[in-house]
Amino acid sequence: MDFYPLLFGYIFDYSENLKPIAGQTGMVVEVNGRIIGLEYLSKEKVFKELYDRMLKSYAADCIVNNSHYNKKITGFEGNPKEYLNNLRDVQSEEFKAVGLGSDIRFTNRNINGSAIVYRKNLISLSVSTIV
Repeated sequence: MDFYPLLFGYIFDYSENLKPIAGQTGMVVEVNGRIIGLEYLSKEKVFKELYDRMLKSYAADCIVNNSHYNKKITGFEGNPKEYLNNLRDVQSEEFKAVGLGSDIRFTNRNINGSAIVYRKNLISLSVSTIV
């Protein structure tokens, strides 16, 4: 059996059943009751343009790495506030962004991610749980 058509079918099911709502600029991604990631974009229009791609990327990762997401991830059982608290205790490095602003990369024992900041404004944030 060819793997890719099957994978595409599953991903299509995910993306067709989950659509952004008006005003939405971010999402917390939860699998089997555990938060595995967070995405934020400061502009609603940009978020809507990228939403389907981000969702399909998470869906593909979940399908391919299903066994990883069945593991217990302590402290992240559907608790976005606790998940965000991890951002308080990270080691970070700041780089000049390809465009304007700064590209900040961060990590700790639970999460890793990146953010784009321009003139002290958060433009984008992407956080992933380390599994």
